[in-house]
Amino acid sequence: MSKQKRYLNVLFLLCISPIPLPITANAATTDDDAEKIRILYQSRQQVSKDGVPCFITDTMALEVGQNHSVYYDFNQAKRDSIASSLTDVSRLQTVNLVNDIEYLEKMLESREKPDIILSDRDSESSRIFKDRSLQEIITADRDHHSYKFVVKETLSFDWEVSADTLTVLNYVCMKATTRFRGRTYTAWFATDIPVNDGPWKFYGLPGLILKIEDSEHVFNFEAIGLKKIADFTVGQNLAPASQRINLTYDQLNDYRRRRHKKLSYGFYQSSSSITFFSGIDNPVTYPDMEIK
Repeated sequence: MSKQKRYLNVLFLLCISPIPLPITANAATTDDDAEKIRILYQSRQQVSKDGVPCFITDTMALEVGQNHSVYYDFNQAKRDSIASSLTDVSRLQTVNLVNDIEYLEKMLESREKPDIILSDRDSESSRIFKDRSLQEIITADRDHHSYKFVVKETLSFDWEVSADTLTVLNYVCMKATTRFRGRTYTAWFATDIPVNDGPWKFYGLPGLILKIEDSEHVFNFEAIGLKKIADFTVGQNLAPASQRINLTYDQLNDYRRRRHKKLSYGFYQSSSSITFFSGIDNPVTYPDMEIK
């Protein structure tokens, strides 16, 4: 059995007081010296579980410098640590692989839920790197712990700004709308935070995007806290150039759909024995943000 670490869909929430921070517009001329901030967003997406709509919520982070930023799952390292401890094969003496659905149903009746779920999906498995000076966005998704699937794009957004306002984290935000790859989004940005960035791939407004949602209310991102940081805490961490697989965003979305189509459930029989049920249909259907 491989010793590759597995992932659990365990959600964490970090609560940060919504106190505005003073942020200067021109702290420095390079990202090395520039003032940097980290914004935490509550990311929510509507999914379908056994045909019933429900929501998945997670905490995402955006770390921003003068020209560069990185957007990532804030709790991925914690999830990896938990998954690693739960799937430490060095202590296992017996691994049973079973495809008996009736046996699985009995296990679920007695245990309520598996000890381990493999191939379950997090809110966002990719890391998204922006170079706003070049309008360049790199989306890197991972195969286990190596970010080897890379999509490199040059993107800009056509924003329409209106006079409407909304207060988010005690900042008065202005409204802007845009259409991007099949969805229409409404964003709320704070001109008091002169950072031309936002969650996921969004950027291009004269202020930090603190909230954004699509018109069908499938995807929602809202800032829940921000703070100054000394430096980026997440590096690019990409696989070596010779090992990277360059994809289009359509190909990356296809890869994600295939990866999460089937699940494996694991039940510990003892501290040294586990039974896995593989090839289980994922009851959750996830929408694509980029549909066109």
